[in-house]
Amino acid sequence: MDVTEDGNFRYVAFNPAYEQWIGIRSEYLKGKTPEQVFSPTDAVVVRRHYTDCVYCGKTISYEECLRRQGSPSWWLTTLTPQQDSNGRIYRLIGTSTNINKQKQAEAELFQQLGIQIGMTIQHTQLDHQVHCQSADLESKQQIANERAIRKASSLRLMTRKGSAPRKSQARLHQVTQAQARELEKLNSLKNEFLNTLSHELRTPITSISLAAQTLEAVLKQEGIFSQEHPRITQLFAILHCELDREIKLINDLLTLAHLDAQTTPPIMDTINLKTWIPSIVGLFEERIRNSRQHVYILTTGELPLLTTDISDLERILIELLTNACKYTPAGEMIIVSAYGTANMIELSVSNSGVEIASAEQAQIFDAFYRIPNNDPWQHRGTGLGLALVQKLVKRLGASIQVESAAGQTTFTVKFPGGTEKNGDDCSSRERVVFLADTPTKSS
Repeated sequence: MDVTEDGNFRYVAFNPAYEQWIGIRSEYLKGKTPEQVFSPTDAVVVRRHYTDCVYCGKTISYEECLRRQGSPSWWLTTLTPQQDSNGRIYRLIGTSTNINKQKQAEAELFQQLGIQIGMTIQHTQLDHQVHCQSADLESKQQIANERAIRKASSLRLMTRKGSAPRKSQARLHQVTQAQARELEKLNSLKNEFLNTLSHELRTPITSISLAAQTLEAVLKQEGIFSQEHPRITQLFAILHCELDREIKLINDLLTLAHLDAQTTPPIMDTINLKTWIPSIVGLFEERIRNSRQHVYILTTGELPLLTTDISDLERILIELLTNACKYTPAGEMIIVSAYGTANMIELSVSNSGVEIASAEQAQIFDAFYRIPNNDPWQHRGTGLGLALVQKLVKRLGASIQVESAAGQTTFTVKFPGGTEKNGDDCSSRERVVFLADTPTKSS
């Protein structure tokens, strides 16, 4: 199209695709303005793009939706300005490609994503319901337990004083036994509920995950999943993140159910913690570096071998490190240490810059418990990590304790066993430091 001296735009010719869509041949369009070709609304849009190209003085590309006889049509248009010898832009040369199919595919994609995200939100709400119902069951269980304790205390007191008739003692004993059975029933119902819910959730979540992966692969083949469509990439990232969170919740619930049922015994094996710990810590190296945290590994010079279930121990250390990475502020330290004596091996994970109130320490191992002061949106999780750790530790015949003071929190797992000193100084420690891309050692 020509750009006139007064800044108007008049068409010289249209490409064949535009001619076919408009239904007017180029010889009849010559000299006409946008208002004489398009509807008033479309003419405003078209003229604005032409003006932008003249103002920028360089090639521009854009998408536009124009209507012809009430039917919308999407076009990808590129405009290139041409200048005369005086530097004045006298003509715009444009190419337009019909992109209706791509736009239709995008609409279908957003519809599918909307459905998938809606299903994810429903499962998140179900997760919240699980939390509430589990808390309600725990509360009922605690009330029943307290009642049983009071009844038992009353029975012992009356027995000592010799003031209770035999019939009253028998009745109190029956009530206590009934409370104990009710407590056991509530606990069984809670575990059965969590186990059933986990199995019921696994199938739809797996289907959603496979559908999302398939849809992403199809879009990549079609060229839609690219940097030109950042919103699609962002939506898929949200979808995958929420799916991973739901899958972890289901797996954690199933693991808890299996641990409560004691379906399989631990498989014991012997490992060297000095070589095993760095392999697990290395899994978190990129995350720690991105969070600008520092990690240290401290071990004794002569650390006894440990006989344990390696899979369970790996899950314990990963959960503790995940918590440490999640709550440690930038610039603070995470320390993984192992120490052995003649009758005990201790494995600890410490992090600085965070402290757990003493009133909260007794509850952090409860399923679904979250520390009230922490922002649930900043530190998202299933609320089952430490509950799993405690059950796995118990399964291995070990114990776990938490200490938190002076801006530092330490979880310590104690394993019974160990070996006598071999003449080396067991009090010496080796320090392995990961602060940059290349780990360094110092003694």
